[in-house]
Amino acid sequence: MRVITVEPVIFAYVFALAMAAPLLQQYIYDELSEHYNFTKHEDKICKDSSVSDNITTLENLVQTQSSHWFIGLSLSSSLPSLFATFMYGSMSDATGRKPLLVVALCGAFVRFIIVSLTVTFGWPFYFIFLGSFIEGLTGSFGTIAGLCLAYIIDSTDDNARSIRLGVLEMSIIFAAMASFLCSGIWLKHSGYMPPLWAGTILLFLVCLYAVFLLPESLKEKQSFNKFSCLANAKRIKEFVLTNRGPYVNVCLALLFISFLFAVFDYFGSITILFTKHYPLCWGPEMIGYYMATKTALAGVGIPFVFKVLTKCIMETLIVIISCVCYIISNVIVGLSKTTVAMFMSCIPAILAVAAPPCIRSIASKMVGRHEEGTLCSIIAVTETIAQIVSPVTLNLLYPVGLNKLHLPGFAFFVQAGVLCIPIVLFSVIHYLSSRSGLELYAKMPEFTEENKVQVST
Repeated sequence: MRVITVEPVIFAYVFALAMAAPLLQQYIYDELSEHYNFTKHEDKICKDSSVSDNITTLENLVQTQSSHWFIGLSLSSSLPSLFATFMYGSMSDATGRKPLLVVALCGAFVRFIIVSLTVTFGWPFYFIFLGSFIEGLTGSFGTIAGLCLAYIIDSTDDNARSIRLGVLEMSIIFAAMASFLCSGIWLKHSGYMPPLWAGTILLFLVCLYAVFLLPESLKEKQSFNKFSCLANAKRIKEFVLTNRGPYVNVCLALLFISFLFAVFDYFGSITILFTKHYPLCWGPEMIGYYMATKTALAGVGIPFVFKVLTKCIMETLIVIISCVCYIISNVIVGLSKTTVAMFMSCIPAILAVAAPPCIRSIASKMVGRHEEGTLCSIIAVTETIAQIVSPVTLNLLYPVGLNKLHLPGFAFFVQAGVLCIPIVLFSVIHYLSSRSGLELYAKMPEFTEENKVQVST
């Protein structure tokens, strides 16, 4: 096993990324609160529910404006990252994993420099969007996670791969949990600048690690194709037109649609706004505790699903159970009026994160080994589309619930309703797979001859 490997890269990147996400949302909210002179009323509305309607209206105005800025913050990164995910799909097979990984890390480093300078000198929010756009254009999280996955696959044999992939998954979860926890405490006691500049320094160090220490993992490189985007499109077309047997293509189509809704904003881009609104009135420390708790429980849920549930339940049923748990969690959040209720919503969320990896596993069993690269590309693009659609949808719905329906949790109820779509679709997939003889028990994560798709004729 190599001493210099890719796990520290994903850990450091996720730690910095998870630190920036809630900090920037809270920074935008606090700056707007100060702009509308709501800051001096914030403590009053949280301590006294009988404050005047003018202060309540002012709070709703700040929340509405913040949700609109959050849309811009999301799109400035997710739109260019959609292009990057599609463009870089096959490029790493020609250039190697390391060059694109370095480019993506440098993009994240540049973004953090711009964000840190913006917060330090009080520049307009548009500079934050510029930093997010640069990071998205160079790949963002999807590209870095995909390249780290490919790096491990390149550098391990079948026996060691499962362990290394597990380490990679746990590195992401632990880094996010530690970052959420540290950022909340750090923000409360030191303000915005120290954690953001710390993230900048961390990304600078990981860039140096990737450039000078990390070896290239791909030994046999393919010929470079300048039109890799068109090549990806051609492979996807061939993937769609391939005849795989009774119901398999139908199941794949339903599976991709389901995946679009199953990854619908796990942490919720409106969570910050909802928890800062009356009656919760959370500060940065409590927000950090909540997000760290939710991440920690996800870290427990994923191994439980793949080590325990998959031995006795078909993966299609696990996806349905996961979506039901996610619905329950969202309903609890939408109804929450106390801190205890919010933290109770984390309990059913333990299984909520099981759906995406199970969907990936199911899809891999429906295609041949030579199609797995194209399958990963399609799933990555689908996930990026979900990252574009879900924050925009929820941040548009949140002001509607706040101002017109007087129901701050309305967007969470809509999110719960949306999750009924993959439940229905996977019920169909479960029925069709049973009829066609698809073996959808989890023998993964490795693709072996024993867990190939078997289609009865």
